[in-house]
Amino acid sequence: MEPDVLSDSVPQWRYGWRWVAVLLAAVAPLAALAFFAAPQTDDFCYGAIVQQHGLAGIVEHYRNWSGRVVASGLIPLPMVVADHLGVDLFRIYGLFAAAFLFGFAMLCFWLIGALLPQLANPARLFFAVALFIAMVANAPTTRHMIFWMPGAFTYTLPTFVLLVLFTSLYRALAERRWIARGQFVAMIPILLLASLCNELTGPIAAAMLAASLLARRRLAFEHPEATDHAILLAAVLAATAVVYLAPGNLVRGSTLHGNESLLGAVLWGTLYVPAFFGLHLIRPGVVGWLLLLAVQVASAPAVPADKQSVRARCGFTAVSLLAGCWLSFVAGYYAQGTRLPARALNLLFALSVLCLSYLLKDAAARWGRSLSTEPWSAATVERLRRAGTGLLLLSPAVLGAVWQLPQAPAFRREARAQVLAISDSPLPIPQVHQIETTPQLLFNNRLVADGTDWPNRCLARYYGKQAVIPIP
Repeated sequence: MEPDVLSDSVPQWRYGWRWVAVLLAAVAPLAALAFFAAPQTDDFCYGAIVQQHGLAGIVEHYRNWSGRVVASGLIPLPMVVADHLGVDLFRIYGLFAAAFLFGFAMLCFWLIGALLPQLANPARLFFAVALFIAMVANAPTTRHMIFWMPGAFTYTLPTFVLLVLFTSLYRALAERRWIARGQFVAMIPILLLASLCNELTGPIAAAMLAASLLARRRLAFEHPEATDHAILLAAVLAATAVVYLAPGNLVRGSTLHGNESLLGAVLWGTLYVPAFFGLHLIRPGVVGWLLLLAVQVASAPAVPADKQSVRARCGFTAVSLLAGCWLSFVAGYYAQGTRLPARALNLLFALSVLCLSYLLKDAAARWGRSLSTEPWSAATVERLRRAGTGLLLLSPAVLGAVWQLPQAPAFRREARAQVLAISDSPLPIPQVHQIETTPQLLFNNRLVADGTDWPNRCLARYYGKQAVIPIP
């Protein structure tokens, strides 16, 4: 690691390229796994809908199963591209997974520019990779976040939008301005489409917009931009209504045994908010990220803060986080009678990490004192930085990728062989071998004995078979 540079007795804790190299080496196996991602289950079910019925199939799916219109149309995209280009489906699918991973990395680089604007490379790149590890490698289910397109299109893509929305509203609040006109105009259709991907994005975005307007009024802005907030809120609520009022939701809900009591959903949803924080936000990578951020924020010279402005920003951040989580958990319990699936928690997890980062930064501005005025030795700070980096390296998906990457080629061969056996078989009910090499970051849906049950029926529908039977 590079030594600290001291100037006038004020510590300058810098992150050089060797620090960056450590984190890049840690995420390299995870990035490499993306190219071995393979279509499974819902990929084939949604692919069959588009293959057999085109866009009319998506409309019918809205009527008979789910209101997630945009996600339903995007999930089969790898198969549509592969069919039209005549390219191997598995190769295309891996490129889609790599694109999501690269997109998340670029988003983290942009987020760091907003969170810590004073940083330049290589320090900015170091913190961007650290944030990426905290969000992706510690997520409730990294596989569904990056490597499985039904989860990525349904929840990860809207996550990108919500993180950008939160950051844009926060910066506008902190800098006492409004977002640029071009950005505002672009945000209307983007929020509309993102809210059509799932049941959570719309309510969370609505909570953010309401909290933003409230904070701007509390600070007595000359131009609170109430009209622009109302326009964005209208787009979000319109899309949310389309999702929630879908006829297919009644059919889907009947199979999920939802909670018929709204009071019960409010109770259990409220109780799960602290449980969610306790279960998912104490993971090693998250703690390591917050430790590194705390040291970095505290290393800056103390600057007198506008207490009222800091309180308003903290209120905006806390309301965005808590209201978003609460609305999501209540909706989940009401619809399903249980907590949200892990792939849906990915969205809330990434938002929580970002909100906690801003709360930490504002808390330091409000109550903290710069470490430059404290008797902290360079050795102590070095130990804190090493501890934070070490905790990032202990992130579940970082460790898992190191173990599972050697299994990835065998998994790809077996997955491709299984698909080819189904497509090439002249029988209406083909028998195929199970996939035996099963790295958890890439696969967890083995075929079941009942050839017409999920996930077998997804493969059967896509390849025009009656059923698919696994060989005992």
